Formats: sequence, structure tokens, C-alpha cells
Amino acid sequence: MRLATVILASLPLFLACPPAQAFGPQRIGITVGALDNPFYQALTRGAIQAAHSLNPSVQVTSLSANFNLPRQREQMRQLIEQKPDLILLGAVDSRAIAPQVRAARAAGIVVVAVDVDAPGADGTVKSDNRQAGEISCRHLAQQLRGKGALLIQGGPPVSSVSDRIAGCRAALAAFPGIRVLNGVNGQSSSLGGQRALQSDLARFAAIDAVFATNDRQALGCAKALPPQESGRVRIASVDGSP
Repeated sequence: MRLATVILASLPLFLACPPAQAFGPQRIGITVGALDNPFYQALTRGAIQAAHSLNPSVQVTSLSANFNLPRQREQMRQLIEQKPDLILLGAVDSRAIAPQVRAARAAGIVVVAVDVDAPGADGTVKSDNRQAGEISCRHLAQQLRGKGALLIQGGPPVSSVSDRIAGCRAALAAFPGIRVLNGVNGQSSSLGGQRALQSDLARFAAIDAVFATNDRQALGCAKALPPQESGRVRIASVDGSP
């Protein structure tokens, strides 16, 4: 929710159009990781509210890439054809989306990366993902009283995931009694998190805690735990979804 508020405050700056003006952005495109995720729902809702505060008749197209790179590339192509004033991009792959960012900017469209980095964007609005990872894993280590096996469950190749994992590892460096396990990619979805942890439970003799890089994966991890483990294994994550 905080990120959506920052986008609302920043939108006039990126468009060089003060809110007091009667005119403003005529068309805005949005493509994000997955619109079934409460975090992206809140982000998109905040951006749409900001757009309407600048121009009540603005046209907004919001699209869900479902963490599929070819789909998001096609969505970017479609948005560029619409010639919007602005594209808000929640990239599903921070590096691989760069050609589409360049194409949009070459067409005179402002591109703002949201939640994760996107090379070549005009601006980026995101939370401190490294700090989020540090807080999450420090909490887990304290809950384990500094001893045990902690699994880090990865996610899509985006900066928010890599930053959260880097923060997690930095926090765990202060707890030498914690053994870090490298988990399977949870794909930023509940089903992905469930399948990934099921695989890891078969790979490792013991798992005492799990750091999942987003809430959807964490919910999937909870489903994957057998009844005898659900009350023992600690799970921490990022985003704060209901």
C-alpha cells in the first residue's frame, strides 16, 4: 500500500503535469507480475486513483503478466501501440524486459518501473527489499534461538527477489548456528511455493524455518507442510498481504 501511495505522489513529476491543471495524462498503461496478488492489486489501484486525480477522463489499461516473460513482452508491445503518456512496469524479469523498455521510450512514452528494477526506465519506485529480507530472516533466526536449518526459497529473476535474499543472507551472517539451505524457486505463486517446498522436504533431512520471497509462496509453503510439521516450522515472508 505504501508503494502505491508513493506512485500517486510521483506521477505528476514523471509526467511534468501539476495536479492543478485541468488536463493531464490522457492514457496510461500498466503491466505487473500478477493481478491475483493482493500486493499488485493495491499497487494498481493506487496508480489508477492517482491517474484519475490528475485527469478524471484518463484511460487506464491494466494487464497481468502472470510472471510470464513472453506475455509481458507482448503486453508491452500492445501498450506501445496505444501510445500512452506513461507505462507503469512491474517487470517479471528485471534484465530481459530491457528491449521493450527501450522501444517504449523510443516511441516517446515515459516508463516508470514499480516494485522492481527495469534497466532504461525513466524512474523507479520501490520499497527497500534488502531491509525486508533482513528483518524477515533476523526474526526467523531469533525464533530458532540461533540454531537450526533455515531454507531460503527463491523466486523470479527480478531485483526485489534478489535484494530480499541478499538481505536475508546478510542478517543470517550474525547467526553462525543457523544452517542455510538453498530452496527450489517458488515462482511467486501459492502453487509454486507449495510444490517447491514439497520438493525440498524430500531433499533435506530437516527444515526448521522457511524464508519465502513473497506472501503467495509463503501460503503455499504452509500448505506443503505435513500436519506434524505445521506447528513447528516457522515461515516468514514479505509484502504483508491479508
